[in-house]
Amino acid sequence: MLLIDRYADRIERDEDGTATLALRKPAKTAEGEVGFLTLRRPTLDDIVAQRKQPGDEFDQVAWLIARIGGVTVQALDRIDGEDSLVLSELVAGYLDRLPGSDRYVGDLPDRYAARITWHDDGATFVLRAPLATHEGEVATVTLRRPTFKEMRTNRDASAGNVAASAKLLSILSGIGPLTLGKIDALDGLILSAVLSRFLGNFPETGAA
Repeated sequence: MLLIDRYADRIERDEDGTATLALRKPAKTAEGEVGFLTLRRPTLDDIVAQRKQPGDEFDQVAWLIARIGGVTVQALDRIDGEDSLVLSELVAGYLDRLPGSDRYVGDLPDRYAARITWHDDGATFVLRAPLATHEGEVATVTLRRPTFKEMRTNRDASAGNVAASAKLLSILSGIGPLTLGKIDALDGLILSAVLSRFLGNFPETGAA
């Protein structure tokens, strides 16, 4: 059983996707004691910044929890160890990567097929939430297929580099990087996987 299920009575979820965990024991911070920690849904920008952080995956997850929770990593270090694992599961859920799942990023276009329309020259994706731009709200993102030059210039995108993928997604969608970076992190990962399909990368047969 997942910890987020075991401790569901200590987790409150809002319609906008934020989740608040009642900590097992209040943690002391520079601002005083904290009895609750609220995580907002991460954005594509959050994931790009996370991948640039030093340390291993454990360190990077801690950094992301601190960032979307509005606390310092030092404050996070003081909470109960099991609570930190609950928070990690909440973050994994935001990215559709729950522990023990055999899902992987390459599966995302299949799992969210209802939100993707494929075209001969690209694909259109319906965002989880409309994106505010100078021209108004944008509910969909249309990606055109990349040219060979764009692939050469952004070659790290095909290797799963999130920052390179975000840059190429901006080019192919015509949406500025600062604006595109505000989309939901999972939407960003889905779009990156769609881009990967353009480059001939498909899940192996039988992948869940």
